[in-house]
Amino acid sequence: MERYLEEFWKPYTKFASVNRWKNSFRSERYEDSCLKFLVKFCREFNMNPDELIQTRIEELRAGDQLVRATAEDRLLACHKKLSKETPGIAINMFRKMKSFYRANYVPLQCRDLGYQIQREFDYIPTKEEIRKICEIVPLDTRVYLLTLAESCGRPGAVADLRWKDIKAEITTSLVPCQIWLAHKVRLARRKYFSFICADAVRLWKTYLETFSKLTDETSMFKLYRALNGNIMDAAVQIGIAEKNKKLQPFRIHNIRKRGQTILEACHIPLNWVDRLLGHVPRGAQGQTYSLPPVEKLRAEYVKAMSELQIYETSTSLIVNDVAQEVADERIRKIVQETFKELLIKVSAEDAVQLQQLSKSQKIG
Repeated sequence: MERYLEEFWKPYTKFASVNRWKNSFRSERYEDSCLKFLVKFCREFNMNPDELIQTRIEELRAGDQLVRATAEDRLLACHKKLSKETPGIAINMFRKMKSFYRANYVPLQCRDLGYQIQREFDYIPTKEEIRKICEIVPLDTRVYLLTLAESCGRPGAVADLRWKDIKAEITTSLVPCQIWLAHKVRLARRKYFSFICADAVRLWKTYLETFSKLTDETSMFKLYRALNGNIMDAAVQIGIAEKNKKLQPFRIHNIRKRGQTILEACHIPLNWVDRLLGHVPRGAQGQTYSLPPVEKLRAEYVKAMSELQIYETSTSLIVNDVAQEVADERIRKIVQETFKELLIKVSAEDAVQLQQLSKSQKIG
Protein backbone atom coordinates (compact mmCIF):
# COMPACT_ATOMS: atom_id res chain seq x y z
CA MET A 1 0.00 0.00 0.00
CA GLU A 2 1.26 3.46 -0.87
CA ARG A 3 1.42 5.79 2.10
CA TYR A 4 -1.01 8.68 1.94
CA LEU A 5 0.63 12.07 1.28
CA GLU A 6 3.73 11.34 3.35
CA GLU A 7 5.34 14.62 2.32
CA PHE A 8 2.30 16.41 3.79
CA TRP A 9 2.97 15.39 7.39
CA LYS A 10 6.60 14.21 7.38
CA PRO A 11 8.01 17.58 8.64
CA TYR A 12 5.92 17.11 11.79
CA THR A 13 7.80 13.97 12.82
CA LYS A 14 10.69 16.11 14.11
CA PHE A 15 8.60 17.22 17.11
CA ALA A 16 9.08 15.36 20.39
CA SER A 17 5.33 15.29 21.10
CA VAL A 18 4.67 13.58 17.76
CA ASN A 19 7.33 10.92 18.28
CA ARG A 20 5.91 10.23 21.73
CA TRP A 21 2.47 9.80 20.14
CA LYS A 22 3.83 7.54 17.40
CA ASN A 23 4.90 4.96 19.99
CA SER A 24 1.24 3.95 20.31
CA PHE A 25 0.48 3.62 16.58
CA ARG A 26 -0.63 0.23 15.27
CA SER A 27 0.24 0.51 11.58
CA GLU A 28 1.53 2.83 8.88
CA ARG A 29 -1.99 3.57 7.65
CA TYR A 30 -3.13 4.46 11.16
CA GLU A 31 -0.07 6.71 11.49
CA ASP A 32 -0.93 8.45 8.22
CA SER A 33 -4.49 9.07 9.39
CA CYS A 34 -3.43 10.42 12.79
CA LEU A 35 -0.79 12.76 11.42
CA LYS A 36 -3.11 14.03 8.71
CA PHE A 37 -5.58 15.21 11.37
CA LEU A 38 -2.80 16.63 13.54
CA VAL A 39 -1.50 18.78 10.66
CA LYS A 40 -4.98 20.18 10.03
CA PHE A 41 -5.52 20.87 13.74
CA CYS A 42 -2.17 22.63 14.04
CA ARG A 43 -2.91 24.81 11.02
CA GLU A 44 -6.35 25.66 12.35
CA PHE A 45 -4.82 27.22 15.50
CA ASN A 46 -1.46 28.26 14.02
CA MET A 47 0.62 26.19 16.44
CA ASN A 48 3.04 23.32 16.00
CA PRO A 49 2.53 20.04 17.94
CA ASP A 50 5.00 20.88 20.72
CA GLU A 51 3.37 24.29 21.16
CA LEU A 52 -0.02 22.61 21.55
CA ILE A 53 1.30 20.50 24.41
CA GLN A 54 3.28 23.30 26.05
CA THR A 55 0.26 25.60 25.87
CA ARG A 56 -1.88 22.88 27.45
CA ILE A 57 0.63 22.50 30.32
CA GLU A 58 0.60 26.25 30.98
CA GLU A 59 -3.20 26.38 30.87
CA LEU A 60 -3.48 23.55 33.40
CA ARG A 61 -1.42 25.63 35.87
CA ALA A 62 -4.02 28.41 35.84
CA GLY A 63 -6.37 28.89 38.78
CA ASP A 64 -9.37 29.59 36.59
CA GLN A 65 -11.20 26.42 35.55
CA LEU A 66 -12.26 27.98 32.23
CA VAL A 67 -8.64 28.73 31.36
CA ARG A 68 -7.68 25.13 32.21
CA ALA A 69 -10.35 23.96 29.74
CA THR A 70 -9.11 26.07 26.81
CA ALA A 71 -7.68 23.06 24.93
CA GLU A 72 -11.03 21.27 25.23
CA ASP A 73 -12.74 24.36 23.82
CA ARG A 74 -10.36 24.37 20.85
CA LEU A 75 -11.07 20.75 20.04
CA LEU A 76 -14.84 21.11 20.42
CA ALA A 77 -14.85 24.21 18.20
CA CYS A 78 -12.82 22.40 15.53
CA HIS A 79 -15.18 19.41 15.71
CA LYS A 80 -18.25 21.62 15.38
CA LYS A 81 -16.81 23.37 12.33
CA LEU A 82 -15.87 20.12 10.61
CA SER A 83 -19.05 18.21 11.50
CA LYS A 84 -21.24 20.56 9.45
CA GLU A 85 -19.90 18.97 6.26
CA THR A 86 -18.31 15.68 7.29
CA PRO A 87 -19.56 14.40 10.68
CA GLY A 88 -17.79 11.05 10.33
CA ILE A 89 -14.42 12.69 9.71
CA ALA A 90 -15.12 15.16 12.53
CA ILE A 91 -15.48 12.48 15.22
CA ASN A 92 -12.46 10.66 13.81
CA MET A 93 -10.39 13.82 14.18
CA PHE A 94 -11.85 14.42 17.68
CA ARG A 95 -10.76 10.98 18.92
CA LYS A 96 -7.31 11.13 17.37
CA MET A 97 -6.57 14.54 18.85
CA LYS A 98 -7.66 13.33 22.29
CA SER A 99 -5.22 10.46 21.75
CA PHE A 100 -2.45 12.96 20.93
CA TYR A 101 -2.93 14.85 24.18
CA ARG A 102 -3.27 11.64 26.19
CA ALA A 103 -0.02 10.24 24.75
CA ASN A 104 1.72 13.42 25.96
CA TYR A 105 0.37 13.04 29.51
CA VAL A 106 -1.99 16.03 29.39
CA PRO A 107 -5.33 14.32 28.63
CA LEU A 108 -8.41 16.30 27.67
CA GLN A 109 -11.52 16.03 29.83
CA CYS A 110 -14.23 16.53 27.18
CA ARG A 111 -16.42 13.46 26.69
CA ASP A 112 -16.55 11.46 23.48
CA LEU A 113 -19.26 12.99 21.32
CA GLY A 114 -19.95 9.78 19.43
CA TYR A 115 -21.03 9.52 15.82
CA GLN A 116 -23.71 12.06 15.00
CA ILE A 117 -24.31 10.92 11.44
CA GLN A 118 -27.93 11.20 10.42
CA ARG A 119 -28.75 8.60 7.79
CA GLU A 120 -32.25 7.57 6.88
CA PHE A 121 -31.15 3.90 6.76
CA ASP A 122 -28.24 1.63 5.86
CA TYR A 123 -28.58 0.04 2.43
CA ILE A 124 -27.25 -3.53 2.26
CA PRO A 125 -26.43 -4.56 -1.35
CA THR A 126 -27.80 -7.82 -2.71
CA LYS A 127 -25.82 -10.54 -4.48
CA GLU A 128 -27.17 -9.37 -7.82
CA GLU A 129 -26.07 -5.78 -7.16
CA ILE A 130 -22.58 -6.89 -6.14
CA ARG A 131 -22.38 -8.91 -9.37
CA LYS A 132 -23.39 -5.85 -11.38
CA ILE A 133 -20.63 -3.83 -9.70
CA CYS A 134 -18.14 -6.62 -10.54
CA GLU A 135 -19.08 -6.33 -14.21
CA ILE A 136 -18.11 -2.63 -14.20
CA VAL A 137 -14.98 -2.33 -12.06
CA PRO A 138 -11.36 -3.32 -12.96
CA LEU A 139 -9.91 -6.71 -12.05
CA ASP A 140 -8.14 -5.63 -8.85
CA THR A 141 -11.33 -4.00 -7.56
CA ARG A 142 -13.33 -7.16 -8.32
CA VAL A 143 -10.92 -9.23 -6.24
CA TYR A 144 -11.13 -6.64 -3.45
CA LEU A 145 -14.94 -6.55 -3.59
CA LEU A 146 -15.44 -10.33 -3.53
CA THR A 147 -12.95 -10.65 -0.67
CA LEU A 148 -14.83 -7.93 1.24
CA ALA A 149 -18.18 -9.58 0.66
CA GLU A 150 -17.12 -13.09 1.62
CA SER A 151 -14.55 -12.53 4.39
CA CYS A 152 -16.71 -9.81 6.02
CA GLY A 153 -13.43 -7.97 6.67
CA ARG A 154 -12.93 -4.26 7.18
CA PRO A 155 -12.21 -2.44 3.91
CA GLY A 156 -8.86 -1.18 5.21
CA ALA A 157 -7.80 -4.63 6.38
CA VAL A 158 -8.67 -6.24 3.03
CA ALA A 159 -6.89 -3.47 1.10
CA ASP A 160 -3.79 -4.06 3.23
CA LEU A 161 -3.54 -7.80 2.43
CA ARG A 162 -0.06 -9.05 1.65
CA TRP A 163 1.03 -12.26 -0.01
CA LYS A 164 1.92 -13.86 3.33
CA ASP A 165 -1.69 -13.34 4.48
CA ILE A 166 -3.24 -15.46 1.72
CA LYS A 167 -0.54 -17.79 0.38
CA ALA A 168 -1.15 -20.75 2.73
CA GLU A 169 -4.37 -21.91 1.08
CA ILE A 170 -5.08 -19.69 -1.95
CA THR A 171 -3.26 -22.00 -4.37
CA THR A 172 -4.86 -25.17 -2.95
CA SER A 173 -8.29 -26.66 -3.57
CA LEU A 174 -9.37 -26.11 0.04
CA VAL A 175 -12.70 -24.22 0.28
CA PRO A 176 -13.56 -22.12 2.17
CA CYS A 177 -10.07 -20.67 1.93
CA GLN A 178 -8.43 -19.15 5.01
CA ILE A 179 -6.97 -15.62 4.87
CA TRP A 180 -5.45 -13.42 7.57
CA LEU A 181 -6.71 -9.86 8.22
CA ALA A 182 -5.41 -7.14 10.53
CA HIS A 183 -7.27 -6.36 13.74
CA LYS A 184 -8.49 -2.80 14.16
CA VAL A 185 -8.35 -3.07 17.94
CA ARG A 186 -5.43 -4.23 20.03
CA LEU A 187 -6.01 -7.84 20.99
CA ALA A 188 -3.52 -10.53 21.90
CA ARG A 189 -2.96 -11.29 18.22
CA ARG A 190 -2.22 -8.66 15.58
CA LYS A 191 -4.19 -10.56 12.92
CA TYR A 192 -7.20 -12.87 12.81
CA PHE A 193 -8.36 -15.34 10.20
CA SER A 194 -11.50 -15.40 8.10
CA PHE A 195 -12.48 -17.21 4.91
CA ILE A 196 -13.45 -16.68 1.28
CA CYS A 197 -15.52 -18.90 -1.03
CA ALA A 198 -14.67 -20.75 -4.24
CA ASP A 199 -15.61 -17.91 -6.60
CA ALA A 200 -13.27 -15.46 -4.86
CA VAL A 201 -10.49 -18.08 -4.83
CA ARG A 202 -10.82 -18.58 -8.60
CA LEU A 203 -10.65 -14.84 -9.20
CA TRP A 204 -7.65 -14.52 -6.87
CA LYS A 205 -5.77 -17.16 -8.87
CA THR A 206 -6.40 -15.19 -12.05
CA TYR A 207 -5.38 -11.93 -10.39
CA LEU A 208 -2.14 -13.43 -9.06
CA GLU A 209 -1.03 -14.10 -12.64
CA THR A 210 -0.62 -10.33 -13.08
CA PHE A 211 2.21 -10.29 -10.51
CA SER A 212 5.69 -10.87 -11.89
CA LYS A 213 7.17 -11.58 -8.45
CA LEU A 214 5.68 -12.33 -5.04
CA THR A 215 7.37 -11.99 -1.66
CA ASP A 216 5.80 -12.22 1.79
CA GLU A 217 5.50 -8.43 1.98
CA THR A 218 4.11 -7.90 -1.53
CA SER A 219 0.96 -5.77 -1.24
CA MET A 220 -1.97 -7.32 -3.06
CA PHE A 221 -3.60 -3.94 -3.73
CA LYS A 222 -2.02 -0.58 -4.45
CA LEU A 223 -4.43 2.32 -3.95
CA TYR A 224 -7.03 1.95 -1.19
CA ARG A 225 -8.93 5.09 -2.16
CA ALA A 226 -9.04 4.08 -5.82
CA LEU A 227 -10.55 0.69 -4.95
CA ASN A 228 -13.34 2.26 -2.92
CA GLY A 229 -13.80 4.99 -5.51
CA ASN A 230 -14.27 2.39 -8.25
CA ILE A 231 -16.94 0.61 -6.20
CA MET A 232 -18.82 3.82 -5.39
CA ASP A 233 -18.72 4.95 -9.03
CA ALA A 234 -20.15 1.59 -10.08
CA ALA A 235 -22.78 1.81 -7.33
CA VAL A 236 -23.90 5.13 -8.82
CA GLN A 237 -24.12 3.53 -12.26
CA ILE A 238 -26.36 0.70 -11.07
CA GLY A 239 -28.55 3.06 -9.05
CA ILE A 240 -27.84 2.17 -5.41
CA ALA A 241 -25.88 5.37 -4.71
CA GLU A 242 -25.98 9.00 -5.81
CA LYS A 243 -22.99 10.95 -7.06
CA ASN A 244 -21.56 13.50 -4.59
CA LYS A 245 -24.34 12.90 -2.06
CA LYS A 246 -23.25 13.06 1.57
CA LEU A 247 -24.48 10.51 4.13
CA GLN A 248 -26.06 8.28 1.52
CA PRO A 249 -27.50 4.90 2.59
CA PHE A 250 -24.94 2.78 0.71
CA ARG A 251 -21.33 2.77 1.94
CA ILE A 252 -18.46 0.34 1.39
CA HIS A 253 -18.68 -0.64 5.06
CA ASN A 254 -22.24 -1.89 4.49
CA ILE A 255 -20.78 -4.86 2.60
CA ARG A 256 -19.25 -5.94 5.93
CA LYS A 257 -22.61 -5.44 7.65
CA ARG A 258 -24.16 -7.74 5.06
CA GLY A 259 -21.69 -10.43 6.11
CA GLN A 260 -22.42 -10.21 9.84
CA THR A 261 -26.17 -10.27 9.17
CA ILE A 262 -25.80 -13.48 7.14
CA LEU A 263 -23.55 -15.17 9.72
CA GLU A 264 -25.97 -14.40 12.54
CA ALA A 265 -28.95 -15.60 10.47
CA CYS A 266 -27.19 -18.98 10.08
CA HIS A 267 -27.20 -19.39 13.90
CA ILE A 268 -23.43 -19.28 14.28
CA PRO A 269 -22.50 -18.55 17.94
CA LEU A 270 -22.20 -14.79 18.36
CA ASN A 271 -18.70 -14.94 19.88
CA TRP A 272 -17.61 -16.96 16.85
CA VAL A 273 -19.17 -14.38 14.53
CA ASP A 274 -17.06 -11.79 16.34
CA ARG A 275 -13.97 -13.91 15.71
CA LEU A 276 -14.73 -14.12 11.98
CA LEU A 277 -15.20 -10.35 11.77
CA GLY A 278 -12.22 -9.38 13.92
CA HIS A 279 -14.44 -7.86 16.63
CA VAL A 280 -13.77 -8.11 20.35
CA PRO A 281 -15.82 -11.20 21.34
CA ARG A 282 -18.83 -10.11 23.36
CA GLY A 283 -19.25 -10.93 27.01
CA ALA A 284 -16.83 -10.51 29.89
CA GLN A 285 -15.09 -13.83 29.20
CA GLY A 286 -15.55 -13.97 25.43
CA GLN A 287 -12.14 -12.64 24.46
CA THR A 288 -10.25 -14.90 26.88
CA TYR A 289 -12.21 -18.14 26.91
CA SER A 290 -13.99 -18.38 23.54
CA LEU A 291 -11.16 -19.74 21.38
CA PRO A 292 -12.57 -21.85 18.53
CA PRO A 293 -9.90 -23.60 16.38
CA VAL A 294 -9.69 -22.86 12.68
CA GLU A 295 -11.45 -26.06 11.55
CA LYS A 296 -14.39 -25.43 13.89
CA LEU A 297 -14.78 -21.90 12.52
CA ARG A 298 -14.41 -23.22 8.97
CA ALA A 299 -17.26 -25.69 9.62
CA GLU A 300 -19.47 -22.89 10.95
CA TYR A 301 -18.59 -20.63 8.01
CA VAL A 302 -19.72 -23.40 5.62
CA LYS A 303 -23.25 -22.98 6.99
CA ALA A 304 -23.32 -19.45 5.55
CA MET A 305 -21.39 -20.07 2.33
CA SER A 306 -24.43 -20.31 0.06
CA GLU A 307 -25.51 -16.83 1.17
CA LEU A 308 -22.07 -15.21 1.39
CA GLN A 309 -20.81 -16.51 -1.98
CA ILE A 310 -21.49 -14.02 -4.76
CA TYR A 311 -21.26 -16.42 -7.72
CA GLU A 312 -22.58 -19.97 -7.74
CA THR A 313 -19.94 -22.71 -7.68
CA SER A 314 -21.43 -24.39 -10.73
CA THR A 315 -21.30 -21.28 -12.88
CA SER A 316 -18.31 -19.51 -14.37
CA LEU A 317 -17.26 -16.24 -12.80
CA ILE A 318 -19.07 -13.51 -14.71
CA VAL A 319 -16.48 -10.78 -15.16
CA ASN A 320 -15.53 -8.67 -18.14
CA ASP A 321 -12.64 -10.09 -20.14
CA VAL A 322 -10.56 -11.16 -17.14
CA ALA A 323 -8.28 -13.27 -19.31
CA GLN A 324 -7.77 -10.36 -21.70
CA GLU A 325 -6.93 -8.04 -18.81
CA VAL A 326 -4.32 -10.49 -17.56
CA ALA A 327 -2.86 -10.82 -21.05
CA ASP A 328 -2.79 -7.04 -21.49
CA GLU A 329 -1.04 -6.66 -18.14
CA ARG A 330 1.62 -9.20 -19.14
CA ILE A 331 2.17 -7.50 -22.48
CA ARG A 332 2.47 -4.12 -20.78
CA LYS A 333 5.15 -5.44 -18.41
CA ILE A 334 7.06 -7.11 -21.26
CA VAL A 335 7.00 -3.86 -23.24
CA GLN A 336 8.21 -1.89 -20.23
CA GLU A 337 11.12 -4.27 -19.61
CA THR A 338 12.07 -4.33 -23.29
CA PHE A 339 11.88 -0.57 -23.41
CA LYS A 340 14.25 -0.25 -20.42
CA GLU A 341 16.78 -2.58 -22.06
CA LEU A 342 16.65 -0.60 -25.30
CA LEU A 343 17.26 2.66 -23.45
CA ILE A 344 20.46 1.23 -22.04
CA LYS A 345 21.75 0.16 -25.46
CA VAL A 346 20.92 3.12 -27.66
CA SER A 347 22.64 6.47 -27.69
CA ALA A 348 21.34 9.44 -25.73
CA GLU A 349 19.92 11.01 -28.90
CA ASP A 350 18.14 7.83 -29.91
CA ALA A 351 16.79 7.43 -26.39
CA VAL A 352 15.05 10.81 -26.60
CA GLN A 353 13.48 9.85 -29.91
CA LEU A 354 12.38 6.50 -28.55
CA GLN A 355 10.75 8.14 -25.52
CA GLN A 356 8.84 10.50 -27.78
CA LEU A 357 7.73 7.58 -29.90
CA SER A 358 6.55 5.65 -26.84
CA LYS A 359 4.39 8.56 -25.72
CA SER A 360 2.74 8.83 -29.10
CA GLN A 361 1.93 5.11 -29.09
CA LYS A 362 0.94 5.08 -25.40
CA ILE A 363 3.40 2.35 -24.50
CA GLY A 364 3.35 1.53 -20.79
